[in-house]
Amino acid sequence: MKMLRKLGASLLFSILCLCIFGGLTVPEDVNENLVTICCTDGRILNLTADAAKDYIQSNDWSEDFSQVTVTIWNTAGDTRVVLKGRLPNYLAQGWSDKLSDVTILMKNTDGKEKEIFKDYVDAYKEKGWKTAADVTQAPVDNIVVKNSVPSVALTFDDGPNSATTGRLLSILEKYQAKATFFMLGNRAEKNSSCVKQIYELGMEIGNHSYDHAQLTKLSADAVKDQIEKTNQIIYQITGEYPTVLRPPYGSYDNAVKELSGMPLVLWSLDTLDWKSKNADSVYSVVTSNIKDGSILLFHDIYESSVDAVERLLPKLLEDGYELVTVSELASRKGKSLAPGQVFSQG
Repeated sequence: MKMLRKLGASLLFSILCLCIFGGLTVPEDVNENLVTICCTDGRILNLTADAAKDYIQSNDWSEDFSQVTVTIWNTAGDTRVVLKGRLPNYLAQGWSDKLSDVTILMKNTDGKEKEIFKDYVDAYKEKGWKTAADVTQAPVDNIVVKNSVPSVALTFDDGPNSATTGRLLSILEKYQAKATFFMLGNRAEKNSSCVKQIYELGMEIGNHSYDHAQLTKLSADAVKDQIEKTNQIIYQITGEYPTVLRPPYGSYDNAVKELSGMPLVLWSLDTLDWKSKNADSVYSVVTSNIKDGSILLFHDIYESSVDAVERLLPKLLEDGYELVTVSELASRKGKSLAPGQVFSQG
């Protein structure tokens, strides 16, 4: 009688798993370790390690759920993670697993480039942005002259900080210099007036994650949350999304590139201002190493960094450098910034 009850309980458990997960969980001895594997069509099985190996030999099964899913986008900018087995259904509805299929490169009158989801192209055109088809190519002679001017990009991470960033903006405005600010979402949230001032002065705004998390150590969903949350905060303040992304610590992998939705911008000259916190040291590092096409890394949260910039700007202008945003530098050097592409110098 006990044997019949045991068999009945095992059968009932298997039927429940079939109904809930779409797959059959094989009953095993309670003391034996089981491995959970999943399929691209959504089935889930709990098997012994040896039995699981037989399934995993097929590309349709894996112990890692992320291996049986894929990230997709639509032209409205929505994103989802779906089972690979269901991908054809989504493709038929206009979704794509390639971000470039649902976006288009646009440029504004300042030469700033940005990948726009196709549903928003008309809205950006109303603001003066143009697609490649709308833009008349400049004469070759003009491009040569423009590229012959030594240009560098000043970039600032980890802000904004209303005290230090506000003073920095006054200095940049005084010398008519442009820069790119890679903002943390949690600081942009607390310093919205500073973000607005950066935008109104024509500076470029970039995404630096929400709270400086190392993106390569996060799940796909967590990476998207870090990026999208910051994008939305900046959009709510300025009415435009960030154009570029700098991953914290300069750390990225293929997954981060795929999920970014923006060009990834690193640097070619690290001022080490975060380490020295000394204006003289920062000034020396820059003047000894700067060259045409350099992307300089500063942090606008340190007073010493702002002090160094105040000394550097007249010196760089005197030496013939033009101070531009990252996107402008890329344009001048003939390099197109596309989502997932890594850019580190002109």
